[in-house]
Amino acid sequence: MAQFYTVAEANALLPELTSLLENMRSHGEQLASLQGKQVGTLKKMRGNGHHDPSEDAMMGRLVQDLEEGLRKGIAQLAEWGIQLKDLATGLVDFPALREERTVFLCWQLGEPEVAFWHETTTGIAGRQPLDNTMQ
Repeated sequence: MAQFYTVAEANALLPELTSLLENMRSHGEQLASLQGKQVGTLKKMRGNGHHDPSEDAMMGRLVQDLEEGLRKGIAQLAEWGIQLKDLATGLVDFPALREERTVFLCWQLGEPEVAFWHETTTGIAGRQPLDNTMQ
């Protein structure tokens, strides 16, 4: 059974959701940085062969830990029934009902509260301010 959020329920979850998304975004940024370093190391090895192999195991563990943190965050969002649209901006959609049809409450990190909704087919480009039918 699909979970539908009211505006009040979505807003009540924002502190915990904010913390989760900020943590996931940090993990994603760190992971991208480490992966960039790994690419640099491979180029270095191909070029002159100078490389400290002890770094490989440490980098591998860090990558695994960061990936696991991201997986846990995604699992938590799935448990809540929240759809992650863009990790970099912290854009998420909460399933909701409007006039007996499924729509999304749309929220992004930094916004003080859930204040927008959109149809399931329009995405953020179709964001509209909440009205009395969404309370």
